[in-house]
Amino acid sequence: CVIPRQCKDVCDACTKSTWHHRASGAYFKWCQGCKKFRAIAAFANKRHTAKCDACRKRGRSGYHAKVKRQAIDSDSAEMPL
Repeated sequence: CVIPRQCKDVCDACTKSTWHHRASGAYFKWCQGCKKFRAIAAFANKRHTAKCDACRKRGRSGYHAKVKRQAIDSDSAEMPL
């Protein structure tokens, strides 16, 4: 099986799989957030997820910032001028 270096569109079966590099003995997995193969250690918290820990953390912080902005916007909209 040949895996291209720039693999942007990976099938669902491949994204869920854990890959093994025979020469080095390393295990890795495709991260849909980074759009690249990452060492299995990058998925330490949840190995069954589609994104590595760093991408999941970045997504959470973006979500919390969005919620905070929406709360500030709704508070300022309620205040009379």
